[in-house]
Amino acid sequence: MNYWQLIPLLLRLYWILAAGSVLVTILPGVHVPLSFKNAVRLSAARGKLWQANVRSLGPLSEVTVPQQWFGHFYALGAACNLTVTLTLLNMMSSPLSTTCTSCHSCDGSTSTLVFLLLGMLQLHLVRRLVETYCIMVYPPGAHMHIIAYAFGISYYAVVPLSLLPQDMVLELSKYFLNVARNMVEAVIAALLRHNQDISDNGGNMSHGAIIGEIISLVKESPKIVLSLITAAIDLFLGMDWVSVLLQYKLMLLMGLAIFLSGNIIQCWSHTALARLSKRSFSKYGTDTVSHYLIPHGGLFELVSCPHYFGEVLIYLGLLLLAEGRVNAWLMLGWVVLNLVLAANATHAWYINMFPDTYPRERKALVPLIW
Repeated sequence: MNYWQLIPLLLRLYWILAAGSVLVTILPGVHVPLSFKNAVRLSAARGKLWQANVRSLGPLSEVTVPQQWFGHFYALGAACNLTVTLTLLNMMSSPLSTTCTSCHSCDGSTSTLVFLLLGMLQLHLVRRLVETYCIMVYPPGAHMHIIAYAFGISYYAVVPLSLLPQDMVLELSKYFLNVARNMVEAVIAALLRHNQDISDNGGNMSHGAIIGEIISLVKESPKIVLSLITAAIDLFLGMDWVSVLLQYKLMLLMGLAIFLSGNIIQCWSHTALARLSKRSFSKYGTDTVSHYLIPHGGLFELVSCPHYFGEVLIYLGLLLLAEGRVNAWLMLGWVVLNLVLAANATHAWYINMFPDTYPRERKALVPLIW
């Protein structure tokens, strides 16, 4: 078996382990080490919640990063998703490419739906990136644990591939591994040539040859990227979107509606929380927890965490656009379990912080239900 054929299996194993870890943490009566449960809770905690879950982690207890580093997740996710999208478009648009000949999903309406799915994911990731750096307001001391940061990095690196059909994942994995192998071989060859030149010149050879090659490659890279984007745009505009709409009308419309609704809910909730933070900081300062206020308006009247509810809707919409693929189901399962864990902790924190004034009729995550 080739190494690239293991990638779909590793993706599925990743989501099973991620969702299973949260499940055994949530379920009562499941006996696992306390340090394991704390580590899982930390993967869902940030800001005001993370400090309550660091017990029994030993040297890792105080290893944190700024909460604003959340932006790294979305920057990485957007870069990975864009790379996957452009690579697929290039593989399909090149008349000399034989990479997609065995990939049934690279033809017809399935591939068009895949690009729509990747486009929606890119929209979500870019929106969250802009929100993190331009809208969200973080106190100077707001942190998240290194475990949450490490998992977030891995999560957004694998999301784009997890939404694709398995044959596309196989073709992309083979392509990326071949590119990586060719790059390593090129570097090794350049180093060997460099060492040979040094030997031939009595050890007096400068590094100018290698630097010249690097400069030449850098100069050529914009042309390569531009030609790739141009070919991708031509293929994208030439796709039969009408046929896709007719074939997948109900699923497509439901997926888009749920996905866009989730984004609107989440964006509104983050904007409302940012405004509340600015108002409370100007009143109380940022050095104590006294700056936290009770959010009101919109879905905040029904749940403590409408931004988490919006996240669930976003991934439910992506699941429908992904035609219910197994990895998309597993990813949605992890999102729901993780946000149940985070929403329950946030809801409990609000009740403990405001025991007399917090609205008791509010649910934690799902309006009118839980």
